[in-house]
Amino acid sequence: ERARLLGAVPLFADLTKRHLGQVARLVDEIHPSEGDLLAREGERGDEFFVVVEGAVVVTRGERELARLGPGDHF
Repeated sequence: ERARLLGAVPLFADLTKRHLGQVARLVDEIHPSEGDLLAREGERGDEFFVVVEGAVVVTRGERELARLGPGDHF
């Protein structure tokens, strides 16, 4: 299931099934709630996120800069 979901993401579209399987074994699936903070500007991050469903809102202060959806990553 994870390999199939990753294969639908443009970033991973050119990977072979074998490589998708390898990547899929390395990922953790999370289900954040609305309003959860995933990253903070200016702080060093050590995670990579791919939006599978729903949306992620990118803000600076109270201003919305972008809205990311399925297939987007940050």
